[in-house]
Formats: sequence, structure tokens, C-alpha cells
Amino acid sequence: MQYAVGMEERAGCGEGEADLLRQLERERRRADKFRTQVTMLQRRLTKVRAERDELRAKLQATMVTLKTLQKQLFGRTSERATDVDEEDSATTSPGTYRVASPEKAAGKRKRGQQQGAKGHGRHLHPHLPTEV
Repeated sequence: MQYAVGMEERAGCGEGEADLLRQLERERRRADKFRTQVTMLQRRLTKVRAERDELRAKLQATMVTLKTLQKQLFGRTSERATDVDEEDSATTSPGTYRVASPEKAAGKRKRGQQQGAKGHGRHLHPHLPTEV
């Protein structure tokens, strides 16, 4: 936008009016400059807001991952030492937890040979000499 006042208009004006017209032209140029700056700052603000939203999304995803990992690491099933219900834990001190049996804690049997299970028995070694 240009608001240049022609020389023909200035010629018919007095000196005071010519000064006012020059001052008006300067102010219009300043206003144009400010409009340009406002446009530039609006674009920059849009970029910064987009970056902020992207960072918020990354932070949200990171927090979800962190909570998942903490749950895996410190969750109730990560340790086998507690067999206490929520209501029991209010009445007992933290050091008095009962040790749960492995069957209850993990839902699996103990490793190794189970009680009452039949053993393997003796192996015959026909390649070795026998003594009676």
C-alpha cells in the first residue's frame, strides 16, 4: 500500500498543511511497517503453537511409557512377597506381610520334582559288569 501524496496536491496547500501531509505519509509508512511485523509475528506464533502441541504430544506419550514401565517394575505382581488384601494392609504394618506361596503368587507350580510325583526310577546299565 502506498499513500504517497502527489506534488499537485501539495502545491495548492499552505506550508502547515504540507507538513501535516508529510507527517501523515510517515505515519502511514510506520503503520504499514507495523502491519508487516504483526503478520510476521502471527506466523511465528502459529509455528510456536504447533511446536508446543507437538512437544505436548511427545510428553504425553513419554508419560504413558513411563507409567507402563513403572507398573512393570514396581507393580503388585513384580514381587512375590505380598499376599495381603487392601483391607488387611490398613491394619498391618508394612513389615508384617505374609510370604505368599509360589503357586498363589505367580499362578505356577514350583520348579523341580513335585511332592507326591513318581520318580524316574533306576536306570539299567547293560554295558557295565554286574555284581550280585
